[in-house]
Order: sequence, then structure tokens, then C-alpha cells
Amino acid sequence: MQTTVIGTKEAPVEKLNSIIGKYSEPFKKVLTEIIGDQYCKEPLKKPLTESDVKDDQARLSLKKDWVKDHIVPLLRPGVEDLTKGIEVTTFDMEGNQFPMTFKTWSSSKMNVLSSGWKGFYQYHQLKATQEVTVGMFRHKLGTEKLCFVISFEKEKAY
Repeated sequence: MQTTVIGTKEAPVEKLNSIIGKYSEPFKKVLTEIIGDQYCKEPLKKPLTESDVKDDQARLSLKKDWVKDHIVPLLRPGVEDLTKGIEVTTFDMEGNQFPMTFKTWSSSKMNVLSSGWKGFYQYHQLKATQEVTVGMFRHKLGTEKLCFVISFEKEKAY
């Protein structure tokens, strides 16, 4: 699968909807201003597993093929190393920021967001089987830092 990187100058808001579609209107405007020239064109949709929301695990597993096909080509060789971990900022649908670490565990070769994921899922009261959509982009202001955005459907109150 070939990764296509689209610059924000060529990609109007409509094309960014794959990343920001479920976000609040005020934050959509902010996102369109901070998404840099590189972003993952195909977000990952995945149901949360029991282990994704288990307090003693505190990590969000990301599909290996998705990371290989859509994230790794956007990493800076020699600067960003998944085995050592990359400090990232993860945004929720309201624009709240959660510092996390994006890495590949050496023992299992599992790709994860950790060191902050627990705070994210507890804050949002996420549960196993809830579907999340994960996107990635480079922040265009300043350092072009790697950032993630995570959206989800809120559970209905009965």
C-alpha cells in the first residue's frame, strides 16, 4: 500500500475531514491551522480491546500494518526512533492535549501510544468495544512535532 502525503495548501478542509470529521467546530478550525504539510491520509479505526482500557497496561495498541504503511514513511530517519519512543501530543475532540509516547515495544513488536493514554481513556470514560479513530499529523507551528488526534462516538446514556 502506497502512502500519499498531501500538503495542507493542496488539501482544503473537506479533504482533512478524514482526520477531523468528528471534532467540535471550534477545534476543527484550530486543527486546520496547525496541521502541517505531512499527515496520515488514512486514519485508523479500531474497536478498543479489554487490554487497551486496562489500568495496569495503560497503552493503546495500533495496528502494525497501519503504522508501517501510514506512519513510518512520515518519520524522520535518525531523529525519530520508534524503538526508543517518540514524545507526541495527542488531541481529543475538544482540543485538550495529552502528552504521550509513541513507540514499538521491542519484546512483542507492538506499536503503542502510552505514557498518557491511561489519562486519556479515563478522562473520556472509554470502554472496551468502543470504536476510536486515530489520525496523525505534524504540527506546522514551530517544531513540526508529531501529533495524534483521537476521536470516538460518545456512548449513549439510557
